[in-house]
Amino acid sequence: MGSGDEVWGLNSILNNKSLSWIYGFSLVLLFSIYPLWKAFKLIENRRKVTWFLLFLLVPILIDVLVVLGVMNTLVERGILAEYWILGSPKFVTVWTIFVMVLYLLTRKNIYELTQKTILPVN
Repeated sequence: MGSGDEVWGLNSILNNKSLSWIYGFSLVLLFSIYPLWKAFKLIENRRKVTWFLLFLLVPILIDVLVVLGVMNTLVERGILAEYWILGSPKFVTVWTIFVMVLYLLTRKNIYELTQKTILPVN
């Protein structure tokens, strides 16, 4: 935690951890601000901020628990740990395929969510 792929990549180019962190944070913020604003505007509810923060933070928590907790532990124990495509463990490829299939099965619903408001006031 404290740096992601963006910071690592920028640091390998710039050789300056602080500058890489600033650039990485700025890039992620730049690409995230508009979709986050659109998502915030879609929520029509008295507890708009609460719902927004819930939808923003829960996926991060799930990512930390599933990817950094469960998946890393399984790979460390040797489960699908053999290196495969692009030098990543087989488990990473299986997970990527699972996420792609999940997206393909739900993409219509994801698109429809952006075309209407969600969480109407009851």
